[in-house]
Amino acid sequence: MGSLEEARQNVAACEAPLPFSEHELARIEEIRRTLSGSFCRRCGYCAPCSVGIDIPSCFILQGYLQRYDLAD
Repeated sequence: MGSLEEARQNVAACEAPLPFSEHELARIEEIRRTLSGSFCRRCGYCAPCSVGIDIPSCFILQGYLQRYDLAD
């Protein structure tokens, strides 16, 4: 949020939510399945890597590729 007005809009959206469409519910379920189980929470527990690999960044980039098709 970049302004007080944007914050107000976000609060208003939460106060009077519209029901999800069937398409939205299906997409939410698809995303939920991909995120269930083990995934990186970017806590840094795996760092530092003994061979210098930035493990959290690798998981972030993997997510960009898998979820957003951002191979470039």
